Amino acid sequence: MGQRHAGGHNSGTEQAWSALGGDPALTERITYGGPSGLLPARFPALSLARSTVAVCALAAAELAARREGAAAAAPPLGGHPVRPAAGLRVLDLTRVIAGPVATRTLALLTPEELAARRPGLVVARLSAWGEDGPWGGRRGFDSLVQVATGIAAVEAEAGSAAEDSKGSRGGAKRSGTPGALPAQALDHGTGYLMAAAVLRALTEQSRTGGSTLATFSLARTARWLTHGLVGHDGPRTAGPETAGNALYDPADHLRETDSPAGRLRHALQPVSFAGAPATWTTPPGLCGTDAPVWREGP
Repeated sequence: MGQRHAGGHNSGTEQAWSALGGDPALTERITYGGPSGLLPARFPALSLARSTVAVCALAAAELAARREGAAAAAPPLGGHPVRPAAGLRVLDLTRVIAGPVATRTLALLTPEELAARRPGLVVARLSAWGEDGPWGGRRGFDSLVQVATGIAAVEAEAGSAAEDSKGSRGGAKRSGTPGALPAQALDHGTGYLMAAAVLRALTEQSRTGGSTLATFSLARTARWLTHGLVGHDGPRTAGPETAGNALYDPADHLRETDSPAGRLRHALQPVSFAGAPATWTTPPGLCGTDAPVWREGP
């Protein structure tokens, strides 16, 4: 399902899974693949990526196991590949990266894209800064949150304003530029956490019923990255691991797909568990061309 942490407790995966209310024993089943040298950064961006994808995969596997063994009537899991959210619908009211990462992952796990089912509505809400406090009403995106939380200063290139600020007593020199985390890590990490929260809510809903509201913010993910994550989740892997300084070939994780925008080369979906779909359900379309109707079938 992913790569297990190097030992000890309080790994990012365990922290996220605990926050989602999951059984701690289930994290023992997680392994991770891929080289340890990916996503180089001063902050543990690799741990953020691994832990958020891992809890999403674990939540999907948990829901699939729950539905396969549930006595109560539930929609079939959709055959092979296993789609633990089969029969549910996902209504996406987000845009840009973090929200769509969550909803495309949920769509991957259910043949009906665009989850709302009543009774028992599950709502996941996303903001840049959180819903409370003086910035609660402000808009924002990944890069702005990185600046406001100090990530851009810590990740600055050598000779940049952040590197020079110590010697200049807070008066930044104009010798460089702020840095950034690789691959919009706050967006992607928050998106997978949202998907994991919805999947966990569906598991709990099958036991206790009721509705669920889960709230997320990029600023909270940034706080977790800068003050909560320690080290890297790894290194025991499901397959051979490339040394951090070795040349990494991503070919096994890429595919080419025809789409309305032409032939696309893209990354495979990272949420892996026994029987999981190997790639995304559908390719991306052109903006504004999708009809506002529920999709039926895979």
